[in-house]
Amino acid sequence: MTFLALDDQQLLRAAGLLRLLGGGFVEPIEAPPAPLHIAAQQMLARCLEQGRVDLGSEMQWLSQLGLGTPQELQEIAEWLLASGHLDSDGGLSFVGQAAERRYGARNFMEVLAVFSAPPEIVALHGRTEIGSLDPSLLATRVDGPRLIVLAGRAWRVTHIDWKHRRAFVEPSDQVGRARWGGTVGMQSFALAGAVRDVLLRADLPGVAVSERASMRLRQIHDEYAPRVLKQATVVRDEPSGRRWWTFAGLRINEVLAAALDDVAPELCRDGAVGNWSLPVAPGVSAGQLAQALARARERFGETLADVTPAVSEDALRGLKFAEMLPPHLAIRTLGRRLGEPVELGVPPRPAG
Repeated sequence: MTFLALDDQQLLRAAGLLRLLGGGFVEPIEAPPAPLHIAAQQMLARCLEQGRVDLGSEMQWLSQLGLGTPQELQEIAEWLLASGHLDSDGGLSFVGQAAERRYGARNFMEVLAVFSAPPEIVALHGRTEIGSLDPSLLATRVDGPRLIVLAGRAWRVTHIDWKHRRAFVEPSDQVGRARWGGTVGMQSFALAGAVRDVLLRADLPGVAVSERASMRLRQIHDEYAPRVLKQATVVRDEPSGRRWWTFAGLRINEVLAAALDDVAPELCRDGAVGNWSLPVAPGVSAGQLAQALARARERFGETLADVTPAVSEDALRGLKFAEMLPPHLAIRTLGRRLGEPVELGVPPRPAG
């Protein structure tokens, strides 16, 4: 395959991916942690299925599935009753008015799926389904015919049925375009660490690099040289403020930022936490960060597994069934998914 990078960030990410590939790395498949919102959804779904259920028996079953601890499941059940998602009578629980209002309009279809997906537009050539489209590709204004690319060729859109989410197309000899939704995702510890290796001039086994990319990588090595060391991480001033260059990936950096905010808030400052670095207060030294990290490990364990990264209200709205959870459990559920345990010795000790 060929990687085409449009900027330095993409070039480094591609180089990191190829270094992992050359080393035989395969990303592990891990279930998302703390599925407490799924436990709440299952309680409501069981009430829909059975009509009336004994929540005590349901909690025992859900606990065996590992969807939450007995205490967490008890809190969820109490919240569902208090919030009106469930009602009870004679020791049995059933669907409440709050759930009827929120989910009942479509016969509780939303409860039957544990994930949400944006509606896509189905493209049809006659009665033949060609594929599906991001709605934003059809919503933008265009001069002349609206052209798209699907199934390896260009098509001209002749009609859009927004109500039924269908677009009718005809083959075209003109150049079309494609668009897929989504944003650049967070980098894992493995990928961010591979990028760090590339910046330390590690080899890319089995990779053919173009002359232009090789020249740009040499320039990037020089530009990033003050930010990477073999045996330690770096704390330095940047145009945006002082940053700790961990190259530990976004999830671990979020955990580190939250741990520092807990044990040494004076070392923190507002700013974006990234895949490769996180913001710290002006003048903070590597020694101060090392001491704070040691205190955090004493409090939360060596891997900082009990640290919950900060969660915004906007992020909570993206967690399906969050309203079925007590607020603190909703934050805990999403926070655990935003973070990742910091393995022993990771990241390396800070050095100025």
